Amino acid sequence: MKQAVTVQGKTVEEAIEQALINLKATRDEVDVEVITNPGKRLFGLRKALAEVKVTRKQRMSELEIVEDVDFEKLVEAALSGEVAVESSQISSKGVRVKNGRLEFVFEGEIKPSITPVDDVTLYINDEQITEKVTIQPDDDVTLSIADELVPPQYSIDLIENNMIALLKFTPGKKVRKTLKDMPYTMDLKLTTAAMTTYYNDLAPQQIVDELKTLGVQKGIIFPAIQKVTQVEKPYELIVARGQSPEEGADGDLEVHFTIDTFNPDSLEKVDFREMNTISTAREGDPIATHVPPVEGKDGYDLLGKVIPKKPVRDITLRLGKNVTLEDGEVIANISGNPTVEWRNKTVKIDINPEFYHPGEVSLESGNIRTEGDVRIGGDVRTSMFVGAAGSVRVNGSVRKATIEAKHSAIIVGNVLSSTITVGKQDDIEQELVERLEQIIIILKQIQSAVGQILTLRGSEEDDLSPTALKQLIHLLLEKKHLSFKRSVSVFIQLVEERKVEESDEWNNIANELHRVFLTPLTQELPADLRLENLIFHLDSFIENYYLEGTTTNELVVPYVANSKLYSNGNIEVKGQGVIQSILVARNRIQIQGVCRGGEIIAQNAIVLQETGSENPVTTLVKVGEVGTIKIGKVYAGTEIQVGNRKHAFHRDDYEIFARLDEEGMLILR
Repeated sequence: MKQAVTVQGKTVEEAIEQALINLKATRDEVDVEVITNPGKRLFGLRKALAEVKVTRKQRMSELEIVEDVDFEKLVEAALSGEVAVESSQISSKGVRVKNGRLEFVFEGEIKPSITPVDDVTLYINDEQITEKVTIQPDDDVTLSIADELVPPQYSIDLIENNMIALLKFTPGKKVRKTLKDMPYTMDLKLTTAAMTTYYNDLAPQQIVDELKTLGVQKGIIFPAIQKVTQVEKPYELIVARGQSPEEGADGDLEVHFTIDTFNPDSLEKVDFREMNTISTAREGDPIATHVPPVEGKDGYDLLGKVIPKKPVRDITLRLGKNVTLEDGEVIANISGNPTVEWRNKTVKIDINPEFYHPGEVSLESGNIRTEGDVRIGGDVRTSMFVGAAGSVRVNGSVRKATIEAKHSAIIVGNVLSSTITVGKQDDIEQELVERLEQIIIILKQIQSAVGQILTLRGSEEDDLSPTALKQLIHLLLEKKHLSFKRSVSVFIQLVEERKVEESDEWNNIANELHRVFLTPLTQELPADLRLENLIFHLDSFIENYYLEGTTTNELVVPYVANSKLYSNGNIEVKGQGVIQSILVARNRIQIQGVCRGGEIIAQNAIVLQETGSENPVTTLVKVGEVGTIKIGKVYAGTEIQVGNRKHAFHRDDYEIFARLDEEGMLILR
């Protein structure tokens, strides 16, 4: 059997020499076939090596007669340089991959095999091979490697109620694949290497067309579309946006005088001689300007649907008897102190005439009552009374006397064994509002029950006469709401007993409730009576009586002993402190100085510098469930309460802050 090797070299002679070494033969013992001559390929940039096939000659006994050997043709092939191959020092056999090409060395009977992979197509003699195959020396082996091309991808989603078009972009990619170099082996499994580059060939018009397909009519953002066609990385971008409605402005009242407000963080000393919260206006002065509402502008979504603007509301301006409205300006008809009260969108403005009493209030002067503001030049003596529908200012002390003010009270001197009340009128109105709210709740339940009954009958409330409706209501009250008539009676009684402001309105509501629910069934009702109208009227009335923001009721004193102080808003003690007194505020209490004995009660917040005494004295500090207590120094004997949670101090402590957590437990820190 013949032995043959195929060898490469820089020259034909070098390849032959290497083949002789592999065959362990001399030149006379072999036949040489030149497969490829050395040369250059690829425009002269790559060197092509020589390749020869060297076969050991058969011994004489094994020789077959070979006829017609064309030596001229063999020489021509050796000199032609038609095929280029790699050259290296061959020390193995089989098949390898080098520089992206397959190279074979056949030796003996064992032949190399190749296993194709998915991304490489293998052809043997022009036939595609999909499984492992053995290669023969005379096989024509070719490969085909397909590059991968993935186009750019994008999607557009309409989100936020069709107000935003969000584009999500993924760039395209080009994957260039080549065969990995592998050493000689008898069993080659092809492996590829990939080089990926990203690209973006989106055109702006493609995106615009897609938006139109989705129904987008307005709000396309062309600079954003242009930008997304230029990126070569994953990207998200808003390419269209609807127009949100433009907010209008509600009506307002712009006041032209100073309204002092409570500063809860102020603990500095106050010079009461310089303190003056009363602003004055002269007759004919404009004290406020009515600012009319400004309409907003409708918006639209991406599909062209109109988004209505939010309606604006004007204020309801209630003028007092001492002011008039001229071309939007509120004019003072008398000289005095302007006052303004906000209740939701209802604003009451007036001028309080100021009464000035230059001396002290005593038996000689008698008690003082005024519909405006009052200013007292001296003390308020034992058993005397000062009341004002506006504000009270006392430049002296108050001893065993009573002070009542609707808006505010400032006492420059000490308060001893006295009672001072600020904003009690508002407190009365608040109680009436709360009771009326409970009545409205029951009325809505009755309205629902009436509706269910009429639905079963196949009729509506408009089909009932007022008398029949009244009978149905009374029947429901007897069955489900026995206490309702009692609640209405108590409400009416409170309106009659307590002379509240806007008494005509309260009286009208009380009369209407009495006529519908407390009169005999035989008494006729107005023909237009409807539960829905009654409930709407009561709801509107309640809405106008909710105060906007923080209350303006203020009670300010420097020192209090053995007294009772109440404010529908805030209480400030800006001096030596409080001794054995009861202070109650609907909003907040702040005390500079000591607080020894008595009760300090506020709904929202209490701030104290020092409570209790070295000699144990009981001092109660209490706020509502959402309130907070802050104390600089606490002596033993002080008790605090937040909501229903209490804590007693049995030793001195400092920097206390108390509140309830989300579970309703008391937290101290």
